[in-house]
Amino acid sequence: MSALEDALLCCLEDRFAAALPHFEAHFTTEGPSARALSARSRAHFECGDYVKAMADAVEAEKLGGAADEALMFRKAKAAFYLDEFRTALRAFTAGHELWTSMAESERPKGRKYELWLRKCQAEIEDEEAEAEAEAEFEVEAEVEAQVEAQVETEVDDDVENAAPLAAQPTAAAAPAVLQKPVVSLPPPLTYSFYQSTQWMTIEISARGLREEQVQVEMEQRKLKVVIQRDGQEPETVVDAPLFADINVEKSKTRIKPTKVE
Repeated sequence: MSALEDALLCCLEDRFAAALPHFEAHFTTEGPSARALSARSRAHFECGDYVKAMADAVEAEKLGGAADEALMFRKAKAAFYLDEFRTALRAFTAGHELWTSMAESERPKGRKYELWLRKCQAEIEDEEAEAEAEAEFEVEAEVEAQVEAQVETEVDDDVENAAPLAAQPTAAAAPAVLQKPVVSLPPPLTYSFYQSTQWMTIEISARGLREEQVQVEMEQRKLKVVIQRDGQEPETVVDAPLFADINVEKSKTRIKPTKVE
């Protein structure tokens, strides 16, 4: 068999890592083609290498693979997992159009295009909200800095121009009446989650957190998240067993201006 046939056989048997050397041998002797690049994109995707899966999908598309519904769906998912949500939205849209143009009996099952499209839109809206929040934080910080600088300048001017005070007779001060300050506590933090067949994403809505304020402990079937907001005691937001095993090494934490993922 040829190197490409060996690679495709490995993929058929779900031996995707074993297929990669055969793909390399094929490309060395035969050069790229849409079919081979699409197949290798799937192998990379199944091995969890979304960067290479995306790169092969893009090259396959240039060589005529844009009409391949499976390729577009895979490209879209790879882009989504790489947080390239606008690219994912375009690819899901293209894949959905190809999928709906097929005869119903030929359509691959389990695509859930409408769900993926909604998820892309939600992520894009979050990105836009985060960008607006970052801009607001920058403006507020700049205004606060300007106000503080102005106040300091005015205080210095008042001290320099103040007349000396005449001595005044002293009098016994009345005892101070201490009042207990009213402390306004922020509402407790909450979280939401959504999941696919490969990923589970947990979102905690919290603005302006720094890395040192978020403590995440992951185990194969347990997750614990503790957050300490400014001026507050540490708060355990998540501390629960998980429904199924997770890959701790591939899991990641992202701290954004308006939330933690």
